[in-house]
Amino acid sequence: EWKRIPFRYHMGAMIMDDKPPFRILKISSHPIMSGNEEWLMNHPRFKPNVIIPYGAIHKDGRFTVSIGVNDSWCREVTLEENQLNL
Repeated sequence: EWKRIPFRYHMGAMIMDDKPPFRILKISSHPIMSGNEEWLMNHPRFKPNVIIPYGAIHKDGRFTVSIGVNDSWCREVTLEENQLNL
């Protein structure tokens, strides 16, 4: 019998060297954010537990990150550097 394997997407961060070979200097020790089961009514592509970061802008010590949530909508979140778990 087939069983659904539960999954949950997580978002982390990393700092890379700005010159080739672009070594990873730091990486999150644990997730910054995780997907959830928040539901958007009548959305045909809803998938629970999904979070996908698309891009980030660093300004004044904060990071504004665009994310996709549950394959249903987009959001922006603002994170302080200490929230990156580096």
